[in-house]
Amino acid sequence: MASDEHRSARSLLWQQIFRCPHRKLEEAKPTFEEVLERDPLFAGHAFHALAISTGDAKLESLLPPYQEALRGKYPPRERFNTIRDLGELGCAHLLASPHREHREAGRCDFQLLEPYRAGRVAFYIREHLQVNRQVQGAVRDYLRALELHERRFDTAVLRARNTLHRLYEFFHVKPGPRAQAILFADDPPEGSLPWWVKRLAKTEDPGEQARIIAQHKIPYPVATSVIKHLTPALVVALIEAMSPVEAVNARRWLERGGWLRDGRIKELYLEKVAQSAQDKRASVVTMKERESAKGHDEDVEAAIQRARERKLREGARIKRDTLLAVDVSGSMETSIEVAKRLGALIAPLCDGKLRVICFREYAIPLEVKGGGQTLQDWEEAFRLIRASGQTSLGCALEKAVAEGFYPEQAIYVTDQEENSSPRLIHVYRGLVAQGYDIIFVFLNLYSREEAVSLELEGAGARVAVFHFDEDMSKPGWYVSSEAVIPVLTGEGPIHLVDRILVLELPARPGILVSS
Repeated sequence: MASDEHRSARSLLWQQIFRCPHRKLEEAKPTFEEVLERDPLFAGHAFHALAISTGDAKLESLLPPYQEALRGKYPPRERFNTIRDLGELGCAHLLASPHREHREAGRCDFQLLEPYRAGRVAFYIREHLQVNRQVQGAVRDYLRALELHERRFDTAVLRARNTLHRLYEFFHVKPGPRAQAILFADDPPEGSLPWWVKRLAKTEDPGEQARIIAQHKIPYPVATSVIKHLTPALVVALIEAMSPVEAVNARRWLERGGWLRDGRIKELYLEKVAQSAQDKRASVVTMKERESAKGHDEDVEAAIQRARERKLREGARIKRDTLLAVDVSGSMETSIEVAKRLGALIAPLCDGKLRVICFREYAIPLEVKGGGQTLQDWEEAFRLIRASGQTSLGCALEKAVAEGFYPEQAIYVTDQEENSSPRLIHVYRGLVAQGYDIIFVFLNLYSREEAVSLELEGAGARVAVFHFDEDMSKPGWYVSSEAVIPVLTGEGPIHLVDRILVLELPARPGILVSS
């Protein structure tokens, strides 16, 4: 019974990982609370894995006890999660947990957040969970560390002034003299970043404005909010001050303003985009799909594609031979759209073979030209495919085997509503009898049905189920899609759980020593 309870808890978390809350953290609250209740051992490690994988801070910027707690654990050797919302939820539910080792781990993970994310976690706990001494202490230590690093504090004020103000106020933390002057008295000391922003707003000399931006790396959203008239020299200074990720996300702004028609600006911008391949914070998917990163300039598109390809080559790889089985039975038009985008995401990661087979009551092998490296390749491959007919999940795997392809893992994009033979469980049992085994990953589309995956689990198969409920017409679905990559690149879902469970929870020296 305990194992069923644990499996159910882990299944719940897999489902939530594939339902990105998109800043509505409270929508995921019931799932995280249920996982914690059913399997607190797994929950603590899993929540920590989610949180530490999206940490932002440098270890040396933390207070010494937290440096000691996280040394050797951060940055993590394996990145289990790329969705910041889920990292924040993991941190919040650790901090609010009834188990002291969880609260201590959450307190350590909280120190790694960017200021705006620290605010989101703290106020989510305040509004939807329960503030305890660990939460209060986490916020106090976080703000104290921030004040000790003046540049980091000043940058936080520029980017998240209201959030910092609320953290001090609601958690009753007394600011130091410098923080008081900058944040509450609006009288920043000379030479501080907020002081230079005030100076930038007052001067109307473009040369002086460009010098201030370049010398002090004023963030471009802040600079553009106080400068009335932009010039090419100012745009050059802004691009130089951008991080590679900011540069990619500034593409639409630059194109709309016509700034990329200037040869010098375009050359500088392309150089900055190329650097995004080396930025650990740059998401493989958001490079292509975030609305602010979209545009029409072909040179920029090519530069982003090269950076994406380089990042993919240097990241985790899919080494197993993989079958992508796509449900194209009646009413499964969404399955086709999801498969195109998922295929364009995973094909560049594949060192093993990738085979694509659509299925209704019969199998339809699909050839994706160009190696499936671009979304256009997948659009062309699916151009003549329409959703119709009944559903046999087993026929796709049966067809692959009949053609001599024995996949090591199979991704099913489906609703799991099987109503035609051959059934997947029968095909799987036949392969097991021949000495073969397969890892199954299900992307359940707008459906709670799990009869097929439960049958496979009952037969001893390794199975992960992700529930995909995203609106394909809205931006953000791509963030959820990226969550499946760690399962595909690792040794499979069961081994992913094992790797999460061996993560050591951080704790400050002496804190958890029994008296």
